[in-house]
Amino acid sequence: MRILPLLFSLLLCNIGAVAAIDTIYLDNGTAASANTPRAAWEESIILSPNAPCKLLKVQIYYQGGTGADTVRITGDASEGTIPPTQYCFSYNTLAKVQVNVTGPGWKEIDLEPYNVMLGGYDRVVVQHLMRANGPVWAMDAGQQNVMSYVYDPITPNPNFYNIPGIYYRANGDYLVRLIVEKTYTEQPPPTWTDVTDLMKIVDAQGKRFRSDLVSVGDINADYWEDISIGNVVFLNDRGQGFIRHTLSFGASSIVWADLDGDRDLDAFAVNGNGNDRLLINTTSMGVVDSITFVDVTSTSGIINDAPTVTPLWFDYDHDGDRDLFIANGRREVNGQETYFQDKLFRNDGNWKFTDVTQASGIAAGEPAPFYDTWGASLTDVNNDGWTDIFVATYRLAPDRLYINNKNGTFTESSQATGAIGIPTAAPGYYGHGMGSDWADVDNDGDIDLAIGNLGHPDQRGQYSNPSMIMRNEGTTAAPSFKKWDGVTFREMNAGMCFGDFDLDGKVDLYHGQISYEGYGVGADRPARFYLQG
Repeated sequence: MRILPLLFSLLLCNIGAVAAIDTIYLDNGTAASANTPRAAWEESIILSPNAPCKLLKVQIYYQGGTGADTVRITGDASEGTIPPTQYCFSYNTLAKVQVNVTGPGWKEIDLEPYNVMLGGYDRVVVQHLMRANGPVWAMDAGQQNVMSYVYDPITPNPNFYNIPGIYYRANGDYLVRLIVEKTYTEQPPPTWTDVTDLMKIVDAQGKRFRSDLVSVGDINADYWEDISIGNVVFLNDRGQGFIRHTLSFGASSIVWADLDGDRDLDAFAVNGNGNDRLLINTTSMGVVDSITFVDVTSTSGIINDAPTVTPLWFDYDHDGDRDLFIANGRREVNGQETYFQDKLFRNDGNWKFTDVTQASGIAAGEPAPFYDTWGASLTDVNNDGWTDIFVATYRLAPDRLYINNKNGTFTESSQATGAIGIPTAAPGYYGHGMGSDWADVDNDGDIDLAIGNLGHPDQRGQYSNPSMIMRNEGTTAAPSFKKWDGVTFREMNAGMCFGDFDLDGKVDLYHGQISYEGYGVGADRPARFYLQG
């Protein structure tokens, strides 16, 4: 009768977690010098646990000064290149503890009450603000690859547009150490196998594409998903590989929709500045060795002399056909940026469209001189069966939420719902929106919002929103969005999308980053997967 409990105990041991206590530090153990305390300047050190862990304690050796010292544990915003600054404290602080320093020596600070958990690719930053005659940290000497910094938040930087704030690398690494509990489980995280080459998603020379604009759909109506990258289409050969076709028309990207009811997907080819194309798909159903289109742009009525960024097909007026919303970006001439109004085109049938930007109320939500808009997305935010539009805006502009009035018009409702973003140090300044998506993250029956915002770790950080999940705390009929933790602040955060990546029935998040360098060159800026526990 005792066998079953014994077996059950063995199973628990097999799937349980194994914890290891570790100390993360860079110093050589010898206090060699200290910085001169300067009011409001920062001392920071970037530490890398290199594994999922919980922060238990931080140990700091103080070299000089006495009195209260506020120590912050913050997120690494720039992939270890520079630390974040005090201008990001409001949204990048993981723990904040006050220490009473009475003289030189070690201080140990308990972090367990803050329950700070780090993912496997997260670094962490320990920071404090100096003050005149206040406590300063000891640093070692003779080390290579120092990851400790001093930051002057006041002096304009002559090498960077005279924006206040200059980073200095410290003379040595600070004697600052983290005690962490590294937790490992036998259940590994989900993994993906790279089959790009195997499935022949390569160019004519066999090289991979470099593109951040990709679309997926059943282009030839054979019930297999196809891929388009720029003006190259890869038709799915029933899961055995993809057949590459270079289209006769140019495109930086293509958005697809069945506009004539024949099941294959027609194309809106993005080129921008009056050069977008509308094309009828005339490929025979199921054919994979050819693909053909007829260009109907000139008679369609779709005229958009602007930098097209995010076109979206949807039936806003419930008349049974697809209408077109276009989020437009910016154009720069002689160093002067010009912004362009977003557009809504109503589908009148027979490949004819009418510009209803003014009549629909979209224009009222984006007054001149307009916004630099990027990550537009569609949702039914109030669950009334009618599609609404969200537009993430760049250049610190307020995000826009257009709620469908079910009569051919929209009401801009970002301020009323909180989807506009969170307030910053400058009234009217919000974020650098790069992407957005919608899902019921907390499984409470209403839709929540994720916004990917590029940010800055320096003085500009006080004026901009980080990437964030905006949790819907209102009712289905009256949504109300509030910032919710869950997404790490990173300087180069960009587009994002929801999905259940590990098939556990919970919504997960993919968040990409912009990088100006190839992987392995300079600071790597990998995308992040956030798995919901």
